[in-house]
Amino acid sequence: MQKIIFFIIGLTIYSIAIDIPTYYRLDIESMKITLKGAKERLECLRKNCSLQEQYAIDEKIQNKISEIFSNANTTPSKHIGFYMQHRKDILAYKENNLTLQQLYRNIQNSIENINEQIKTFLEGEQ
Repeated sequence: MQKIIFFIIGLTIYSIAIDIPTYYRLDIESMKITLKGAKERLECLRKNCSLQEQYAIDEKIQNKISEIFSNANTTPSKHIGFYMQHRKDILAYKENNLTLQQLYRNIQNSIENINEQIKTFLEGEQ
């Protein structure tokens, strides 16, 4: 019983600590860092960098993403939890915000484009 009460109190406190615009700000910032990391990886591959160098890029990107969430007093897993708890409101907010929709599309398209370039490069290496 005590664990359930602490869990409910934790969710209530967390729900107060973040709002939907903050959710999207963190999401977009982490996507932009992911995009930057994908670009760095592609450039690294083109320069025939080692696997160690690629891992260093991955680690740097993960650290930057963790820092974004840490600066907002949250974590990526709490971010996902917030989404699960407020999914309908989060999606409605995005549906009613054309600028946000376009920003998401642009970042997602850019990530997909870079990932496709990485895939093509790696297939050419085999």
